[in-house]
Amino acid sequence: MAKMNLSFTFKNGDLCLCATVKGTSKRNYKKVSNLQAPNFDSWDVGQQRFIEPTQDAINNNRLLSEMKARYQLILDNCAVNSGKELFELYEKGVKVEAKRELTFGEYLEKIIADMKNGGVKMPSDTYTVYNTLLHKLEIEGSIIELPLNAIDDSHFEAFGMWVLKELKGVNYTGLMKIFHATISKARKHKLTKNILDYKYSDDAPIKQADIDRVINGVHVLTKKQHRKYLSLDLSTLPNAKQYKNKELYWDYTVFLCETKSRPGDVIALKLSNIIDDRIVYEPAKKKNYKDKNTTFVSAPLTPKAKEIILKYKGQSSKGYVFPFAMNEYDWDLSDAVSFRKWSNRRKKTIEQINHFLSDVKALLGVSKLTTYTFRHTAFTHAINKSDKPLLQIAKEGGTSRDMLEKHYYNYIQN
Repeated sequence: MAKMNLSFTFKNGDLCLCATVKGTSKRNYKKVSNLQAPNFDSWDVGQQRFIEPTQDAINNNRLLSEMKARYQLILDNCAVNSGKELFELYEKGVKVEAKRELTFGEYLEKIIADMKNGGVKMPSDTYTVYNTLLHKLEIEGSIIELPLNAIDDSHFEAFGMWVLKELKGVNYTGLMKIFHATISKARKHKLTKNILDYKYSDDAPIKQADIDRVINGVHVLTKKQHRKYLSLDLSTLPNAKQYKNKELYWDYTVFLCETKSRPGDVIALKLSNIIDDRIVYEPAKKKNYKDKNTTFVSAPLTPKAKEIILKYKGQSSKGYVFPFAMNEYDWDLSDAVSFRKWSNRRKKTIEQINHFLSDVKALLGVSKLTTYTFRHTAFTHAINKSDKPLLQIAKEGGTSRDMLEKHYYNYIQN
């Protein structure tokens, strides 16, 4: 059986798939058909693709990669001695008796199952973003059925154009990031050799929300608004009677601001995480990171945070800082079923607190108020105070300097 290379080249003025027996000059050609208005001036020999930014070029690149994959499948699984024999086998409709190639969709399903069930690491709810990508690919219909190892830049770009056109660009950047991450995982596990380097960010739609964030930043309470929040009379809330846990919710949000923590991490915080006037914990989103030395957060407790801890100490029979109803269960977060139940309860608890905050915002005169407002506020006020290096502030909140600069910090002084 001869070893062969497949590549696209021109023969007698036509674009053809060339099958070359390695180590020889023995070549055979198969003319490419069904291209849509190809502009051969934009053909890049090195990249083996059309490089102009048009829908025709995207469709043609996908057609070429799928054509090459069909013949490569025969090469990988049959004894073939020449390009002529290869092309004849395909024309005859040869049935390849070999293991079935894993499709892109099947690989996504495997990633999701592993994340949900802890098949590779600890159970995680990060699978939801991969699940979203899977659902969109099911709607698109063609890329999901392709062999995983055939997915290349042309499919990546084609999917991006589909999202922009058919989905009006909704969640474009998020979907493209996860598509890219999926192929990166496949490369890591030796399931593909393809690299996706299409600069999808160049085609990302500009949303008003993005413009607003760049100009105004994320929503943050000014110092004056924060002081007003700290002095609130909770009995004056528009629907005060419906919130039997309003004081717990209020203390929880104040604690968020005092510690710069993520809402979900504070719900899971236990008294055992309090060490020498500091909170020491591993953020949920980082529990599967390899370098445990960089994942744990160690942040000093402010006098107000200590006061809140003492207020609720002993009220949770399971040793949690805050006695939310969900914290009265014995959760095993290493067990997939228990983790999913815990994750759903945590989301529900945060939803309840955000509902409480939606009534509070009117008293503060702000347009938006959520649990994450307090994390953003804490970072902004800490940076404006300028008594700590930016990197230290980032570490105390379990994030990075880059994240502070890009997402969390507003230039707000009042």
